[in-house]
Amino acid sequence: MNLKTEFGLITMCSVCCALLHGDIFAGDNNSQTSRQSSVSSLIKDIKETQQVSAEQGQKRYELASQWFEAAEKGDIETMKSLHEDVFSGNSINRKDDDGRTALEIAVQNGHSAVVEWLLEYINAENVPFNINSLTAKHNSLLAIATENGHKSVVRILLEHRANPNAFNLSAEGRGRSALMIAAYKGYTEIVELLLNSNDDPKLYRGADTNEQDYDGKTALMIAVEQNHSDIVKLLLDHGAKIKTKDKSGKRALDYAEGNAELTELLMEFLGNKEKKGSKNVFKKVWNKVTNKNNLKNRRLSTDSTATLYDSDIDKTNSLKRSTSTDSNATFVENDAQTERNAHDVESSTDTLIGK
Repeated sequence: MNLKTEFGLITMCSVCCALLHGDIFAGDNNSQTSRQSSVSSLIKDIKETQQVSAEQGQKRYELASQWFEAAEKGDIETMKSLHEDVFSGNSINRKDDDGRTALEIAVQNGHSAVVEWLLEYINAENVPFNINSLTAKHNSLLAIATENGHKSVVRILLEHRANPNAFNLSAEGRGRSALMIAAYKGYTEIVELLLNSNDDPKLYRGADTNEQDYDGKTALMIAVEQNHSDIVKLLLDHGAKIKTKDKSGKRALDYAEGNAELTELLMEFLGNKEKKGSKNVFKKVWNKVTNKNNLKNRRLSTDSTATLYDSDIDKTNSLKRSTSTDSNATFVENDAQTERNAHDVESSTDTLIGK
């Protein structure tokens, strides 16, 4: 119920009560004079009641408007000065004309101090409130904080037992969880919080890495599609499944098309996972991929000569110099080897992912 509706109901109830009082009073008088007096008294009562109700309603409306404005600006001092008037009954759930509570407004704007204060008040006063309830737009507070990249607010909500698997169920949100939203946006630190990768005892349990949105996409597919390699690593380390298909029949590997680094990471992780069943095998795989890429980049050239330095093979060797012809021949040989490796990876795809 918004403020304007509440104001109208207060006035209507007051008038109804006055009318009921007038009917009873009139029924006790049989003479016309008494009835006329009763009607005059009734009209007077109605006018007085309407005036008082209107004044009270207007005052409450103005106070609440100040309350929501302070939440928008993060003005915690103003909110504290108003809370005695606004926090009457269950007013923590009072909504503005857009259907938002003060807490939702503070979360959306990243005002962590206001969010913390409101949640502490709720807990201290046992105010009826569910931190996982959906907003008027079918979104969750955690998803809203994640969408806007407010890491500190995400942590506060998780510490107050917000469900890390909370979804944005609006049409625009496509049924994505906070983890999926963070994977799409590339918010690595928020992904770490949602997964509770550091096993922080203050945080709620880690998010499910294999939840799917309206399109059947998982957080891993989304991170791969957006080329967020660090988030891909985190998700793999926390049990993300590579073989899961979305509604179009695509897997994470399909979304890695065109990204050789992520393709190789997923392929090698999948192969080693099936062979060893190791949860953390991706660390070795990722190091292997990274070292291989670093090795390719360790080439120094000048106008007339090129120098190759390979400390991974023999750290005791000094820098070797060669002519441009020798260097070019070496580059051709390395490039041919790279193409052979890529061909081997591609030919093994069918066996690993069951295509």
